[in-house]
Amino acid sequence: MCVCIPVCRQNRKNCSERNGDTVMATQKTDESQPTSKTPEKTPPEPAARLPRWKKLLFAVVVLFGFFIAAEIVTRLVFLIGGRDINRYRLRTRQETKNPGEFTRSRFMAHPFLPFAPRPYDERTIRIPRPLIGKTLSYSYRNNSLGCRGREVVVPKPKGVKRILIFGASTTWDGPNDETTWPALLEKELRKRYGTNKIEVVNFGVDGGISPMSLIRFALLGLDLEPDLVITYHGANDIFLFCYNNLKGDYTPFVESIRPDLPMPLQYRLPRFLMASYVVTLVTHRIDRGGFQYHLSREIYPNFDKYEDQKGDGIQKIDYFLRNLKTMRGMAREYGAGFLGATFHWMHGNDTTQRFNARLRKFFDKEKIPYADVDNKLPKKDLSVHVDEVHFTVEGLKRMANIFADKIVEENLLEHGKTETDSND
Repeated sequence: MCVCIPVCRQNRKNCSERNGDTVMATQKTDESQPTSKTPEKTPPEPAARLPRWKKLLFAVVVLFGFFIAAEIVTRLVFLIGGRDINRYRLRTRQETKNPGEFTRSRFMAHPFLPFAPRPYDERTIRIPRPLIGKTLSYSYRNNSLGCRGREVVVPKPKGVKRILIFGASTTWDGPNDETTWPALLEKELRKRYGTNKIEVVNFGVDGGISPMSLIRFALLGLDLEPDLVITYHGANDIFLFCYNNLKGDYTPFVESIRPDLPMPLQYRLPRFLMASYVVTLVTHRIDRGGFQYHLSREIYPNFDKYEDQKGDGIQKIDYFLRNLKTMRGMAREYGAGFLGATFHWMHGNDTTQRFNARLRKFFDKEKIPYADVDNKLPKKDLSVHVDEVHFTVEGLKRMANIFADKIVEENLLEHGKTETDSND
């Protein structure tokens, strides 16, 4: 017992010391904590969120600012580099009351042609003419054959004299269907012959070339029982002579045409947007590869380079003349006459002069009557021209008269056999 007492006391002492440490630690902890009487601090309220419309407005302002900056930089680059933004713009625009026409091309794929005009297509296109400083409107409606103008009755009514005219945009050309030179030629011939039994069918196609006319004549034109066939080709064919590897079927040119593509964005966007250099470059990039791009960016600009080629610049003209000769042969085989023509340029150059000289020589050799349009129309006359090859309404009237004079002079409609409609 005597031994145990000190031990217990010692244990109690140690326990007291440990308990004391615990109490002190508890007191310190209590002191570090606020008493219940101390008010708690209120946490800061989160910042108010912007309304969605303000966020959208801010994004629009930022994007607009970025666009303006990009526009300024782009214009400076073009200005310093002396580059022309018009090289990146398409030459034509279109307007239509049918929204579907904005996504559908004026042309369509064809099993035997690089492209073909769309039957029953009706719209207005706007074409800038920088030479006269205006943008002109052209309203048209195609018939079931894709030809501009009214329907053609088959079989041909008795006593009717029917003329088919093949060409490109210079044949298709006219503010409306009644002011194309084929339509004006019909009116003039009816007046001169005193009968309404004369019909002129306009087979002109924008961007057309002579092999296309050859195929359309064989597959469509012969069914119309023509009495006379007229061709007015030149500009688009001579453009293609810049291809040193051009073949008789006009490849590689026709291989690059995609008529099945939708209408280019540059056709569909509002005109005011196309004033922007940035929009022009972006849409140009998207549209490239299509038919319009190929013509405006690869074909037309090469015209000035003809003189730099090996040869005389028209070394491929034999393909063109062969197409005309074949059309003439088909016309004769089916009992129709044939009338050729030289091609008129407002200014022209040595290449165009050689081109027309070869045409005259060819027509004389083959004994083909032709209208010498190049010599009949004046040069550098803005009363006749809206650009290098297309015409004003006055120019279209003069074209009609030139062909009417030649038809009457050569008696190509056999005036004595043309019947007068007693019901006229």
